[in-house]
Amino acid sequence: MGNANSLFFQLWLESPLTIAAVVPSSARLARALAAPVPLDDPEGWVVELGPGTGVVTRAILKHGVRPDRLLVIEREPRLAKLLLQELPSEVQVLTDDALHLGSLLRARGIGKVSAIVSGIPLVAIPAPDQALLLNQAAELLKPGNPFLQFTYGPAAPARRSLLQAAGLSARRERFVPLNVPPASVWSFRRAPASSPAISN
Repeated sequence: MGNANSLFFQLWLESPLTIAAVVPSSARLARALAAPVPLDDPEGWVVELGPGTGVVTRAILKHGVRPDRLLVIEREPRLAKLLLQELPSEVQVLTDDALHLGSLLRARGIGKVSAIVSGIPLVAIPAPDQALLLNQAAELLKPGNPFLQFTYGPAAPARRSLLQAAGLSARRERFVPLNVPPASVWSFRRAPASSPAISN
């Protein structure tokens, strides 16, 4: 992983707002992100956005997701190349933008998904892009299944109004104090009509 970490740091130097962390997610944070991924549908697809060096991807596979039911979308070509070299060949690695999520899955005949796991800096992207991604996720997720997102701040990593517009509720799943920096894992799910949009 030495070369992967060096590449990650180089990319952070080039674009700190896009990468948003100096080092990849810790193994603890990776496990916390993977843990809520449901395994009740062996044919269900799991989609990871912004997998970076693949730390979370490996945790998802170790959690029990089948490699041939895991699709990852990485915008940075150098990281996507690294993932193609190091992940099981059954994992689908796409070099593209997470904002194209819906069209990328439809092109592959994938309708509903069991979970979306996000490593992109959601809080740092503009509101219109955030809304676009949340709306696509809400359409793709099976009812009750999660969009999992980590953040370094204390609040939900998406705007309340955008969550409500997409019909999603937000809940903090776990706090990972030993990550650098400390992080929280949040889930976004389709909200019942009577539920509040944000809860801790």
